[in-house]
Amino acid sequence: MRAYAIAGSGSWMVNLRLLLAGGTHDFVIEQWTIGKERPEVETVLAKFWPPADVDQTEAWACHCGRPTEDGNDDKGHWEWRVPVVLVQADTN
Repeated sequence: MRAYAIAGSGSWMVNLRLLLAGGTHDFVIEQWTIGKERPEVETVLAKFWPPADVDQTEAWACHCGRPTEDGNDDKGHWEWRVPVVLVQADTN
């Protein structure tokens, strides 16, 4: 899996460690400086591929015609766009 933070016309890769299905994972999408009130990131684009030979899990193949290996800038086998919405916590 690779994830990209999208803000306006720019984007950057989100630093993820190895993610395995079936677990909960925390990661930082955007660092906030003091005084910042809103996120810059509007969307997170997650790109997924089936496990590669080097992954430490069972590999499988898909014959749908989409790429099954991470080609860096290539389209993912699956892609998921997640809008970033600021939710203020109730401090009362």
